[in-house]
Amino acid sequence: MDVDDDASPTRRDSDATPTDVAGNGTATEPTPGESGAETETRAEIEAIEQDVVDLRGLDLLDDLDEEIIDRQELARRVQEIIEEEYSPEEARVDALTFWLLPSG
Repeated sequence: MDVDDDASPTRRDSDATPTDVAGNGTATEPTPGESGAETETRAEIEAIEQDVVDLRGLDLLDDLDEEIIDRQELARRVQEIIEEEYSPEEARVDALTFWLLPSG
């Protein structure tokens, strides 16, 4: 997988199957109305889930509810979290702290 100029992952091998993407020998069957790209994305998500299970050494307790969002929605959500959880006082302290750090 490569990352193009807008940092969106792209596949080099355009005819990769969901089995190729998941890498675990099990194909992800498309659901009715699902495109090949959606099937491939779902297979990639399942492969990531399996990688996390393998790395952590712990099984998933529940299925994950995935949601694919665009950059604009991600930016909106991050801004919302910052506004809710990062007070102006914390920002002032952080700015002062960073200002006092030696450069380089």
